[in-house]
Amino acid sequence: MTHIFDKFFAKIGLEEDEIQGSPLRGILYVGIAVMTALMFIFTALTIFT
Repeated sequence: MTHIFDKFFAKIGLEEDEIQGSPLRGILYVGIAVMTALMFIFTALTIFT
């Protein structure tokens, strides 16, 4: 799972060593997780209603 995020960070211009151990990495992980969860919920509601 981690390598997917690393590719994403590289795409938006963040290198692995720049964000290693910084709070920014945690914030990005949480933000991505929340957006993914919201997309899953929205998709499920659209399908099942």
